[in-house]
Amino acid sequence: LVVEDSTPMRKAIRRLLSNDFEVVEADDGDTGWELVRDDPSIQVVFSDLMMPRMNGFMLLRQIRESIHSRISELPVIIITGHEDDEKMRRQAMALGATDFITKPFDSLQLRARAKAHAKFEHTQRRLQQATQALEQRSTIDPLTGLANANYFREHGPVLLSFAIRHGNELSVLRIDVDQYDELFRKRGRQVADKVLVNISKIISGSVRREDTVARVGLSKFAVLMPGANEQVAREVASKIHDLNQKAGYRLGNTRFAM
Repeated sequence: LVVEDSTPMRKAIRRLLSNDFEVVEADDGDTGWELVRDDPSIQVVFSDLMMPRMNGFMLLRQIRESIHSRISELPVIIITGHEDDEKMRRQAMALGATDFITKPFDSLQLRARAKAHAKFEHTQRRLQQATQALEQRSTIDPLTGLANANYFREHGPVLLSFAIRHGNELSVLRIDVDQYDELFRKRGRQVADKVLVNISKIISGSVRREDTVARVGLSKFAVLMPGANEQVAREVASKIHDLNQKAGYRLGNTRFAM
């Protein structure tokens, strides 16, 4: 994104960068901010300082103060001229400018800045996505898609504290799969995993929307049931037990139950 009120300057930058990038333009900070806000594909912002309406300082502050990391961490390269004094540059740096480029600039300098910061932004975005994936995996069991033991240990005390504070009921179901180890040894991991996935679906389909189902061990599950008294919990447990008893599995010509 090039934010510059000089049409010749915008055209010059577009000409120099268009072989390597898709260049979008804005003639003032207001339009530039709208583009930054609405276009997640923007990787680098080149901005002049002195512009009508929202100037470069204001645009830079708006970007850095965004609650969205995609925006707040964007590389912003300030375009400065000989008339811009050192005080203005220090002010831009204090607001979070990533880099500076001075007019008049040559094509090599401009391309080098654009490529370096676009690559950095791309790497940062990939790292953020990887971090988010790790965070999700840390609370979700990858086999069943249920919450995992980490989530159960963190979420359970919160629900318990809430129940105590407000005088509400809280029930917990603990469910073990009988003879799972024998199944694993005789049938192998692939079959054992399919059984666990099916059991997790039975449990999830038997509880209420407000309940939390977690896989807390190799063949162990738990259900947090806020607001459920003992009678409700026993009815749900009985339903889960009955449905699992009725569920049949087949391996080749062999049928078995869990």
